Amino acid sequence: MPSAGAKAVDRAEALLAENRELRRQLAVAERRIADLTLSQTQFRAPEPSAEALRESAYRAALLELGDRLLNISEPSEMEYVAAEIIGRTLRVSRVGYGSVDPALGTVDVARDWTAPGFKSLAGKRRFIDDRAYHEKLARGEPILFADTERDASPGSAAGWLAVGARAVINVPIFELGDLVAVIYLHAAAPREWLADEITFLRNAAERTRSAVERRRAENELRALNEKLERSVAERTADRNRLWRLSADVMLVAQFDGTIVAVNPAWQSALGWRENEMIGHMITDFMHPDDVRATTQGLFRLSGGLPVTGYEIRSRHRDGSYRWLSWNAVPGGGVVNAVGRDFTAEREKAQALALSEARMRSVFETSFQFLGLLTTEGILVDANPPSLAAIERTLADVAGLPFWETPWFTSTSGMPEQIRAAVPLAACGQAFRQEISLTLPTGQRAFDFSMRPVYDAGGDVIAIVNEAMELTERRLAEEQLRQAQKMEAIGQLTGGLAHDFNNVLTGISGNLELLQMRVESRRFDELARYIEAARRAADRAAAVTHRLLAFARRQTLAPKPVDANRLIADMSALIRGTVGSGVTFETALATDLWTTRCDQNQLESALLNLCINARDAMPGGGSIEIRTANATLDARGAARGDIAPGDYVAISVIDTGIGMAADVVARAFDPFFTTKPPGQGTGLGLSMIY
Repeated sequence: MPSAGAKAVDRAEALLAENRELRRQLAVAERRIADLTLSQTQFRAPEPSAEALRESAYRAALLELGDRLLNISEPSEMEYVAAEIIGRTLRVSRVGYGSVDPALGTVDVARDWTAPGFKSLAGKRRFIDDRAYHEKLARGEPILFADTERDASPGSAAGWLAVGARAVINVPIFELGDLVAVIYLHAAAPREWLADEITFLRNAAERTRSAVERRRAENELRALNEKLERSVAERTADRNRLWRLSADVMLVAQFDGTIVAVNPAWQSALGWRENEMIGHMITDFMHPDDVRATTQGLFRLSGGLPVTGYEIRSRHRDGSYRWLSWNAVPGGGVVNAVGRDFTAEREKAQALALSEARMRSVFETSFQFLGLLTTEGILVDANPPSLAAIERTLADVAGLPFWETPWFTSTSGMPEQIRAAVPLAACGQAFRQEISLTLPTGQRAFDFSMRPVYDAGGDVIAIVNEAMELTERRLAEEQLRQAQKMEAIGQLTGGLAHDFNNVLTGISGNLELLQMRVESRRFDELARYIEAARRAADRAAAVTHRLLAFARRQTLAPKPVDANRLIADMSALIRGTVGSGVTFETALATDLWTTRCDQNQLESALLNLCINARDAMPGGGSIEIRTANATLDARGAARGDIAPGDYVAISVIDTGIGMAADVVARAFDPFFTTKPPGQGTGLGLSMIY
């Protein structure tokens, strides 16, 4: 397909040929005029007719037009000169030459000629809104109005009169069958247009169009040549700059391998000066094992074929070798070659490959579950033990979001937790949590973590997930804890037996006194003995309740609980329990969520906390219970050893004396108490925990 430059050259040559033909025709016309002049001197010619005078004026105008257009370089000025000559010759008020855009329905007039006192119509204007007018121009027919007020359509007459055009000629101009321009004449008064006037106008319009297009083509060609010259100069300057400043080594050599020129990078990269290389063979500076490959490359280049990506060792001046990747092309009877030093990259790639092999070995042979994710949480890799646990292959799960893989989808709530943790790891925060998963092999417990992987610049580029199975350990720990509970309860039995004996003695003694009073029909103090027996029974029930709570493995009856209402209902009990010396207040959140728990255990836990707070304030003080909604992310949940999610937080705050460090360390141990013997079982805080 010819380039734009080639098209412009062809067009300019055609226009120049047309110009030569016009000059020939003008020369013939001039000779005819000379002959006529000579005839007039020899013979007395009759008076010329009006038609002959007009014809002579038209020829003179066309000659003037041709002469003046030859010396003008700007197309818009050429159009104006043509308008001026036509206007003077035909004695009209306005002449213009406008480029037509049929799609937009506009005429663009760069500059028009007007008689004194007549307004210019230069600029972009819309066609007269007349369908017949448009169709006539499209057929190549001129528009003629001897009197626009009389001849033009009612819809367009007002437009003509508004611009002072009482008589109008519009002549269309075509190029390759397309309407490209129109030349218009406007007269201020009505007039009949003559046929020779139309002919003259067409000739002038066609010559103007031809001259304008020729000039435009010449201007485009000249601009193209100037642009090409600038481009060549810029490319030459760029090439010279690149030769001098490039960090890559460059050389020019003959096809036999003789070096003709080298750039300065040879000295900075390989230590060789220019005078040490020119005239020598390329192979003199290559590793002996790579001479054959170099020779083969030169042979390929001599056949006119390029060489790309030849990795060859080049000798440094100090005797060492550097790996260079060569690209070379033949041209102008020589070889032009560029070599890039990639020694450091090659060494890094080899070290990386070794490191990856080692890491792959660890990854494949580890008993822990290991995987690799993108920063968006898409699974890239997983080791064999982790895949065996879900009875899948890597092809089954690679490319899936991690939270949608079979490791988590069978465990309620777990996909949401993993999905929420991925962005944290992608932002550089390590996530670690003990989780329980439902897998094909059953319910399994894991110490699960996700850690960010950083590049050399400190940006997170991947996420490593790791899961260490805790199922057997947690089962053994649970069995040990239960055995310890049973052992502790057994050890406590002896002490509790004495307490229960005292309680039963109180109950039975009061019942005996009650019986004696009834038998003697003395009913005045019966209530005192009944109340004493009831208090003793309550003490026994409280000890039993705490022992059961301590020995229990799970909550008994979890259900939706309104914590605010529960605390409000307990307020009277708590105030009575802590006594008048302690101020009790609440600060309950107005929009508190509903929580799921064992209501009786929550009541017991709150009461025990308030009792412990009271005991820590022997001189009096204040207790406040607060409630609030709390949403824990992965990091916050990890600190509390619980799952991320939404919680209701209940805080019991007091102004007591606090606990010493050694007491804090043992506060939740079963049966540990700082109270004197017989005043505390040490089960309150351990049951809460």
